[in-house]
Amino acid sequence: MIKLIISNSTNPFYNLAIEEWAVRNIDTSQTDYLFLYQNTDCVVVGRNQNIFQEVNLKYCKENNISICRRVSGGGTVFHDLGNLNWSFITKFETEKVNNYKEFSSSIISALKIIGLSAYLNKRNAILIDSYKISGQAQFTNRKNLISHGTLLFDSDIEKLNNSTITKDIQVNTKATKSIRSEVKTINQLLNTIISIDRFKKIVQKENNCTKLFDIGISEIQNSIKKIEQKYCASKWIYERSSKCTIEQTYKKENIILEIEKAKIISVKNKKGEEINHHPLINMCYLDSLFCY
Repeated sequence: MIKLIISNSTNPFYNLAIEEWAVRNIDTSQTDYLFLYQNTDCVVVGRNQNIFQEVNLKYCKENNISICRRVSGGGTVFHDLGNLNWSFITKFETEKVNNYKEFSSSIISALKIIGLSAYLNKRNAILIDSYKISGQAQFTNRKNLISHGTLLFDSDIEKLNNSTITKDIQVNTKATKSIRSEVKTINQLLNTIISIDRFKKIVQKENNCTKLFDIGISEIQNSIKKIEQKYCASKWIYERSSKCTIEQTYKKENIILEIEKAKIISVKNKKGEEINHHPLINMCYLDSLFCY
């Protein structure tokens, strides 16, 4: 038996906070938990990724796409209301770490029920006919483990591509870069379109979810809201990005920006010569994108 957690919110910062609260606090000694949720438009990077390398910040800002960072590793993903997110919260055991086959098996079974033959590739993504429909990641605090993934059910692929491709800049960083794959949505691959709500019920049945875990208790909500504040903060979203250099054009001038904690700390020309008193120095890199 698995207990079910359902979020009635589509706020990505709140839902990410639920995940972290659950993995740090929930009692998994007797049962595992499954959390299903959807978010409004957002790009979610892995815990240690460089956000400037992964996200088209200007496009996201102009199109009201939230930018988030999750507690787990892995690559960058796009969420919208056409994307279903699933998270298994379980007791920590060594054999569960990186065992994505175990955690995705019920998702793959549910996909087969609706007529899609899905499988895991070597990078633990779920594919159908060579098209990626789901990525996975994990986090553990050695007490519990969360293994979660996405499902591109009926997502806006144009927004996905535009928000996660950094155009006209070159970022040099030691952070792990996402490996891009050709994607399609589940409804593009189906002969008959079905709703996310119907698919959720299939997933619940495949996992024998018979009880609902109540996150509405005021004490739990207070803890979740406190974690949510971290997820909304620039320190977590942007400043966690590793030090990097960015090559781009500013007012028809080719320049190299040195970025640390989301701030431009130096500007150089293409020869590597520092440009003193450049107008971008000490500016937040995100703000600098709108100065052109």
